[in-house]
Amino acid sequence: MLMQRLRTPAQLLLCVLCCHGSPAIADSEYAVPVTFAVGDGVTAKAVQVDDSHIVISVLHGGATTRFEIDGEGDGGTNPHFETADYNFDGHRDLAFVTEYGMVNESYRIFVYDVTARRFVELRIPEGKNQPTGNCGGFSGTSVKAAERTLYSACRSGPMWYTDAYRFDTAGKLYLYQSSADIPDEVLQTHLDGEVDTGGGPVSQLLTYSSAGKIVSRRLQAYGGGKANLHVDVARLPLHDAPTETEARRYLVKGDIARAEEISGDARWIKIQYRNSSKGAIDGWVKVSDLGGAADGGQ
Repeated sequence: MLMQRLRTPAQLLLCVLCCHGSPAIADSEYAVPVTFAVGDGVTAKAVQVDDSHIVISVLHGGATTRFEIDGEGDGGTNPHFETADYNFDGHRDLAFVTEYGMVNESYRIFVYDVTARRFVELRIPEGKNQPTGNCGGFSGTSVKAAERTLYSACRSGPMWYTDAYRFDTAGKLYLYQSSADIPDEVLQTHLDGEVDTGGGPVSQLLTYSSAGKIVSRRLQAYGGGKANLHVDVARLPLHDAPTETEARRYLVKGDIARAEEISGDARWIKIQYRNSSKGAIDGWVKVSDLGGAADGGQ
């Protein structure tokens, strides 16, 4: 159910006069109806009809569809409609948006089906082989047309998380990128952001194939910037690959390198060190070689 807001005396009087004591909610607590151009000469209208439903009509011969909106995440305030091309097919679609918590927004997205001349809900894929994002649904959604990507952002506790979605060649939605924590607290003491973005921890940016397989684990600073690795031991072996082969190169205490990737088992970090005479030097360092906390490694 949508959370009721306090009414002004004038609104209460209007409710008494018009509703005769019925439990109807004032119009301001519903989303303002919107009529918008879908494309190809098609026009649609969306109306919130009660606490639990919206109706989307394709005008002049299209379908009228009723959707429930009382699912998880819809129990917020300030309901409103937004329109955008959410599936990048050249037609304008619709989102029903509510605010919840202090900063989060729930998005229910409905895309236009050209063949059926109706709107259908865009759902996040589910299944045992499908990775799940951090937000549990569309939240604070933005459209990046140049990237053909939907970004869903949410805050949990002190941290912001972002999930990115794309469409495969068949038009099926899949999770393209999401962030994940680095569970090794000692490793975190050797990492920081290239630019101070608020003091949050470095995390992993996971990139997935359309089949749900992780294809990269890039390290990123809080807020999405580059991450750095600080060398706090006397000599840090720099390996050509994430293997136990003998290292021919070393970094020394005080060096700072770009931290690029982390291995799937979190035992290795891929770095790039810029040498004043030799330029960029790439390699892998073993996490266990980093020593203890940054202020105590030897």
